[in-house]
Amino acid sequence: MLVHHAVRGAAAILLGVSETAIETRPTRGGTGLRFAAVLLNAVLFVVGMYFELHPRDRHDLWSAAAVAGVAVVNSVALTVQPGPSVGPRFVPRLRRIATIANSLLLVVGVVIVAFETWLDWHHAALHGVALLAPPLLTIAALRRLRPIR
Repeated sequence: MLVHHAVRGAAAILLGVSETAIETRPTRGGTGLRFAAVLLNAVLFVVGMYFELHPRDRHDLWSAAAVAGVAVVNSVALTVQPGPSVGPRFVPRLRRIATIANSLLLVVGVVIVAFETWLDWHHAALHGVALLAPPLLTIAALRRLRPIR
């Protein structure tokens, strides 16, 4: 998968790294899965920012900020590769942090969906897809990335 120079530059600016840190060669499968995970994380970030700007109550601010933060960490963990501009131990640690954060999001999502099932199962099914798809895809994409030595 070749990435155009302008796209690499824009991605590097958004992620705060140099252009050489953005991976341009295909990994051990899963490029479509990785693309879908990054896309869903962008949606997750927008949802987090929406609830940060329009909270329904005081507790929405913290949860919205956490969701937006996890989405940023996920996107960075899925796109940045170790190299001269990024330390060799930074990327594996970041991927571990992203895996732990997504595992926590999955647990919280399952609990929310379980409680909503008692009220309205149609609504719970919709929330289940919205809450569980981004972390599941991200974990799957992180597991398919080539191991870093």
